[in-house]
Amino acid sequence: MRLLNSICKILADNYPNMPVYIEQVPNDFVRPSFLVEAVTNSAEIKNYHTYQKNPTFQIVYFGERDIANQVLAEPLYTVQDRLDELFLLQLAIPIITDAGERKRYAKIASFIHSLRLDEGAIYCNLTINFTEQVPHTEEYELMENLSLGVETVTED
Repeated sequence: MRLLNSICKILADNYPNMPVYIEQVPNDFVRPSFLVEAVTNSAEIKNYHTYQKNPTFQIVYFGERDIANQVLAEPLYTVQDRLDELFLLQLAIPIITDAGERKRYAKIASFIHSLRLDEGAIYCNLTINFTEQVPHTEEYELMENLSLGVETVTED
């Protein structure tokens, strides 16, 4: 969920007056707007301490239409270029962290888009590589009081 929220925040920060829908588009959605949804979410154990998530997200931009309900092509190309700047050329995106956590980033593995003029939309697939710590629970009781006896031996 953090990665999804991070992507939505990037879009909202760069397009502050445009709705960003998450996971589904309402029936009465407005144009222009974005839809962001998780498509896949694979994970792989790297070692005892870390695992890697490789989620793919779909970002859809629904472009403007004129009074005759025709697609305005020029703004689509402008948004497509801006999406390249935000996701492809940045190489990584900042992750929204919990209070007290250090700042973290997720590597952008791939960014592919398809402009569909007949729909007035841009469809993008964004795949991210992100490592996390494997949570380990302590399955033993901690020692409370410990008494040690130490004996030293010296050679003459």
